[in-house]
Amino acid sequence: MPHMNVLDLSVFPCMSRRHCSLARRRKGLRVLKENEIWDAAVEVWDKLESAKIASAYVQAHRIAKRVLDASGGNEFLGVGGSPHVGIRRDFRPTEKGLARKDGRKFPAPGATNHPSMVAI
Repeated sequence: MPHMNVLDLSVFPCMSRRHCSLARRRKGLRVLKENEIWDAAVEVWDKLESAKIASAYVQAHRIAKRVLDASGGNEFLGVGGSPHVGIRRDFRPTEKGLARKDGRKFPAPGATNHPSMVAI
């Protein structure tokens, strides 16, 4: 389910749009050479805001809750297939990621003893 993968959910689509825009500004509709593609991708990555990546994690968490509430189904997607989970409503971007608009802070999750989560 791509809606549960942080990179597929938000980061890659954002980078793809920015990469295409940058490539068009540089070379128009001409096909870029391999090194030009790579250089543009590195530039897009270097300029990607931490808030964009952080918002993908919040989105994935909120979508996971909707999947659980739907007993594993994807009916919550509705007709458009792109759920809105209130990131801009609840958070503001910062240089280091996101901050809740209501000022609440949550500690990091504690350690777990679940067998699949224990380092070997």
